[in-house]
Amino acid sequence: MTRPYAVSQQEAQYSDVGGTAAALGGWNLAVSPFSNREEEALQVLEAFANREVMLSVFRLGGFLPPNLDLVAEADASDVGPVARYADVVKSASENAIPRPATDLWPEQSALIYQAVNAAYRGAQAPEAAMNDLANELEQSEAEVS
Repeated sequence: MTRPYAVSQQEAQYSDVGGTAAALGGWNLAVSPFSNREEEALQVLEAFANREVMLSVFRLGGFLPPNLDLVAEADASDVGPVARYADVVKSASENAIPRPATDLWPEQSALIYQAVNAAYRGAQAPEAAMNDLANELEQSEAEVS
């Protein structure tokens, strides 16, 4: 799902920010280099690369297929109720960005969630929540350094 935003990409102070974005998920399939059943694992990956399987995974679990053209080409009956939101799904896929790949992300994402949630609930003013968050993020980075 795309996220609300404060300024468009054209209005943003920094490049590659502003406008809507969606986070890429972590449901990718891969074969471990330490696998002793590589042939079988590759067969599973090949099965998941099948058009019908990708559409089933999308319909049943809501996970976008790696080939986004499938979503646009699919008949509404192939993807179920999510077909009603094809325009949103298309926008989300076009604006998807990966989550940060750092050791700190799990801890930092919790801090971000808590601060944003506090601002949304009105438990804290947005500016105060973001100032506190900035301090907490700097602290967590300093502890690792």
